Amino acid sequence: MSPDTTAIDPAASAVIARNLTLTGKRGYVFGPLDLDIAPGTLTVLQGPQGSGRTALLLTLAGRMKPDRATEDLWVLGHALPDERTKVQHLAAIAGFDGIDQLDGSVTVGDVLHERIGLLTPWYKRQPKLTPRRYAQLAAPVFGGRPLPALGTIVWDLDEVDALLLRITIALLQRPRLLVVDDLDQVHDAAGRAFVWQRLEALARSSEAAPAENSSENPEPTPAGENGASDGPPPAGEQSQAGEHEPAGEQHRAVDDHASGLGLATGSLAVIAAVASATEPATIAWANGAPAVVAIERSASYAERIKPNSPSEGN
Repeated sequence: MSPDTTAIDPAASAVIARNLTLTGKRGYVFGPLDLDIAPGTLTVLQGPQGSGRTALLLTLAGRMKPDRATEDLWVLGHALPDERTKVQHLAAIAGFDGIDQLDGSVTVGDVLHERIGLLTPWYKRQPKLTPRRYAQLAAPVFGGRPLPALGTIVWDLDEVDALLLRITIALLQRPRLLVVDDLDQVHDAAGRAFVWQRLEALARSSEAAPAENSSENPEPTPAGENGASDGPPPAGEQSQAGEHEPAGEQHRAVDDHASGLGLATGSLAVIAAVASATEPATIAWANGAPAVVAIERSASYAERIKPNSPSEGN
């Protein structure tokens, strides 16, 4: 793909797409679409079931290949699909059914420890996940919301905390693009509004990339590249007392972030999907309403899903 450099600058943009299209055996999945997304912004991807929004997010994150008919697709300065591996290292995903779902039988500490282990270079000792380090990583995502204790079973998390935890885990790789699918999985409107506000804050703040202290650890290696874990954390490292972490511990970690401890450089672009076309107008945005990309259910989907068909129910 060769962009018209007089019209677009791939290196200065988060996403540039021209005639972005994906088709399957039954017709169009999405597209054709033109997209221009800047770093440090939140973009709302609005579309109903069958509109291809999940496939679009995965394509932008380098997890799916677009059609050859796509004229240009640049993500974080890299051409897709040719540079998919580079984009996968720079783009993180959260909220995807069947992809980043959490094991409900383990603790919050367990899932964080596992992910940190995958991101820790094989030649470095995996850092202990203390309550203080946990607060350092999660507080920028949870904002003023109390953090679930490390010993909390994932199954016991409410919908807001579960999605925020998945976002926290995604940000551990220090991405420059975060794509979040299906905010409708948070059924409570007030809870969903809080998640939107946190995504907006992450997009416009350097707090978007919580990471291990760079003075103690090198930049994490993406999952699957020489990832190694030292096993479960030592006994007593996970907090078991109370429903949430102590407020003082959380606030102290926020102060650490404010002083630049463990922050990655660069802006984070966030793209998040929702079904309702009216939802963006109901959110109290701190920095003005974000850009909305609306995609429609394809005609091929409408042909496959007809009233009273087995997939719709009787």
